[in-house]
Amino acid sequence: MNLEEKLISQPWKFSLHQFMFLSKQIDPNLKFKGNIDLSPSPSDIIEINQDERHVLVNGISLLGIQGALPIHYIDMIMNRKRKKDHALQDFLDIFNNKIINNTFDIKKKSVFSLSASKFQKTSSGRIANAIGLGELHNSNSITRELCTALPILFWSQKSPNNLIYILQSFLKDAKVECKQFIGKWIKIEEEDQTILRSNCKKPSLGLKFLGKRFWNSKHGIKIIITTKSLELYSKLLPNESFRKDLELIIKSYIPYNINFQIELNLIYKSQPTLLLGKQSILSYFSWLNNASCEKR
Repeated sequence: MNLEEKLISQPWKFSLHQFMFLSKQIDPNLKFKGNIDLSPSPSDIIEINQDERHVLVNGISLLGIQGALPIHYIDMIMNRKRKKDHALQDFLDIFNNKIINNTFDIKKKSVFSLSASKFQKTSSGRIANAIGLGELHNSNSITRELCTALPILFWSQKSPNNLIYILQSFLKDAKVECKQFIGKWIKIEEEDQTILRSNCKKPSLGLKFLGKRFWNSKHGIKIIITTKSLELYSKLLPNESFRKDLELIIKSYIPYNINFQIELNLIYKSQPTLLLGKQSILSYFSWLNNASCEKR
């Protein structure tokens, strides 16, 4: 199922502004109408009528339980609709279509990924250049690609899905996963250890630890990056400048008390054969060329 078929058959899987951005690339003449049902809907888009070329929308509308008009007017419109009188509804949908398109135009000014223009050609891009950030099209590609994920960076609520979206916004040839609650053995300092012997002071269990280490099940997260591009894989190796930029972005998003580790995976078909006498990196470029690797 391609993107166009998914837009038509499963429109409820898209947010309103996502749907509008994608649908305008396919059919810029689609009209947006308000949903007049009195039952709330969890999705922004209800359905698409391809024959009449209109989209039924929730929320941003004058009509329906989630609309702006009182229920008395909604009942009146529904009664007229039962009698096949659509005049008032069609009249209000003129305003609905204008309101929905205006909200999309406003959203495009803050979410750069919704704009068809390149970031440096937008008003925000020109402002960024004016305050001394330089020409973005000549700067690091990470800075340019990260512009699509800027709103997420400033959200107060952090989530693994948002972190994945940020990383995939510029790791185009990679699949990113995030595993939570990665544990680690933590060493206990001697002054915090409880010693059980006859001549020691009375131990205070609850204030001291029994043992030399403990398992911290919430030590951090693991970010798994899988790619088929050997070039991208090489850039993500430790001590590479691209890897340092990636780690800086991760640190700027996740809370300061959460640790992270990065696991790199290069698919089997892209793994180069290790030649003796050539430079190799243990655990990164040290595969043995055998058939068992392909099964993993």
